Formats: sequence, C-alpha cells, structure tokens
Amino acid sequence: MEKPIGASRLFVCHVENSRFVYLHSEYHNQAIQTIENQLMDQWSALLPFPRGTISTYTACAYLEMNGKIEHVYRAIVANVNNGEVEIRAADHGWRKQLPIECCYSGRLRILNKQFADAPFMYVCRFASSMEHYPHFSETAILRRVMPQGSAVNVRCEKTKGTAPYKADFINDKGENIWELVEKIKADEHVVHPCFDLVHYDDKRVRLLSFHVPDGYREELEIFTPFAKGKMQLTNFLHSIISAEYPANFVMDEFVFRVTVVREKLRINL
Repeated sequence: MEKPIGASRLFVCHVENSRFVYLHSEYHNQAIQTIENQLMDQWSALLPFPRGTISTYTACAYLEMNGKIEHVYRAIVANVNNGEVEIRAADHGWRKQLPIECCYSGRLRILNKQFADAPFMYVCRFASSMEHYPHFSETAILRRVMPQGSAVNVRCEKTKGTAPYKADFINDKGENIWELVEKIKADEHVVHPCFDLVHYDDKRVRLLSFHVPDGYREELEIFTPFAKGKMQLTNFLHSIISAEYPANFVMDEFVFRVTVVREKLRINL
C-alpha cells in the first residue's frame, strides 16, 4: 500500500486504534465515488456467491441497506466462522459482521476485473502506537478527535517500511492530535492499563472510562490484504471453466453467465 508523500492534507475515513488510521486523499475520494457508483449501476449484473465458495481474503461487492438507502462497497472477506462472515471495507478500512445466510442470498457478490484496483486509501499509525497495547478507552478518544471525514495534516517519517506508516498528525487548528488525546485522557481520568497503576479503592478508579462494548476486539496487526495492497478476486469460475474446456480456451473471449440452480453451477453460453 502506498505511503503519503511529504506533508499531506488527508481526510479520516476510519480510526481502528492508534496503530491503524485509515485516510483518504482528494484523489482517493474521487476514485472511490466513481467506482462505488459503477458498482451500484452494475449491481444486478454481479453474480452471487454459490454456497460454500466464500473464503478468507476474497474480494467482493457488499450491498449495505439503511432503510430505503442502498450503497455498494468493495469489500474483502476477513473471516468466515460460526455462521458469520466478517468483511473489511477495501477502500475505507472499517469491518462488519454479517450472517452467512444473507451473504449467500446476495448481499455479497463476485467482483470482476473491472473493480480489481488496489484499495484507495492510506494506512498510518501514531509514533508511539507500537510501544503499548491499544486500549478501547484511548481508541474512543481518538475517534472523537478524528471523526470520519475530518481533515488532518499528516507527515510520515522518512524511513523505509510498510504500512501502517509512522506519522505525526496535526489538526486544522495546528494542534498535535496525540498531545490532544493525552490532555483529554488526563481531564477525563482515563487510565491506560499498560501505563497506570492505581489502588483498588482509589477514587480515581471509580471515574475510569473503562467500559468496553460487547464483542469489541482490538486490531493488533494489519489486515493481510491491506499490507499487500491488492484485491484477490475469486478463482472458482476459472476452475469450473478449466474442467469443462481445453487448455487453449480463452475465457475473456466469451460472454458467460453463472446461475445457481439447486446449489449447483450451470454455465449458459
């Protein structure tokens, strides 16, 4: 995944924690709007996943419905387990849990090569983020001071490495965001368990912002497809074509459609 060049004015798309801050440039925003509009226009032509073919790290299209409002995102399957599928937004970073049945009923669909561009975003981290274990109390403050869509000035360190890139973050008021987080932590009596020890009966304990939502999980390592910076398309169609046709068959020269009939694939040419 690319590294922001020099001092860049970027826009926050998602704060996972101090280790993973997902950011957009103006170019990213324009490219995402274009590709998501195209996905929405072509949604009915995209194929659903046949049962049993959704697998980890596979890129897909995800239809989000909020009342009458629908929006399609590029997504990547992060995990399939216990009747649920966890997806990551390929161009935004956030994650979501979905019932596996709704995924096979059409909420997830197969991406084709037209939508295989690398994720349109940067992933950066705060300089001290690898020195301690992230904690929700700290993450909650970060999300307050870096809301989605807010502008931030990012200066990455001139060092070699891969995403997430170590950076300093300055808001439009010229405030160092990490210093602002530390001030809020002190004002609100937030204690990070890696740094602070207090007596059990201390008054300060009763004031801690220490309530972690159910099901919350801290992300400690970068999501593998984000580290590689590419989209992995499903390959089960290629396997079916290869089994049915000779080696010199060129799939891109044909128009084909896959339908699911009684959980089996039928190829209509």
